[in-house]
Amino acid sequence: MNKQEQINHFLESLGDFIERYYSSAVTQVTKHPEDDWVKVVIEGPQGTTIELSSENVEVTVGFGESHWHIDSYDEPCNMEDIFKNTIDSVIDILRFKTASYSCWREGRCLGGASCSNDVEGKGVISEARESFGDSDEIRFQTWASELRTVKV
Repeated sequence: MNKQEQINHFLESLGDFIERYYSSAVTQVTKHPEDDWVKVVIEGPQGTTIELSSENVEVTVGFGESHWHIDSYDEPCNMEDIFKNTIDSVIDILRFKTASYSCWREGRCLGGASCSNDVEGKGVISEARESFGDSDEIRFQTWASELRTVKV
């Protein structure tokens, strides 16, 4: 099995696991096979979603208005690291440990990232100002909650 097939199979299995064992935290898990990659969508309360994609032979985790990539650039590739880091990312979102934010200026997205869940947002606002200094609003997303917008 090549790397793409391994990641595809892993994401499909992870979707099955989440649906079966985290059913109280999710409303639905769907799989969308593409040409040679797969997308798994985990849906939750308040319209929150986690999108997992294996496009480009890596895992992309999309949550809120942000996304991040998980891969092993070592040769030979360490698939265990990819699997572990993906599982950690998904479980941390579902357990409210990881949130995401995006920075905006005059209605245009400047960028964003995942972050520790900081209910008050003070640490994230400080981090966002360092990375995206000219933003006028920050949008926060945590699992099972509505998108929160803070004017800065």
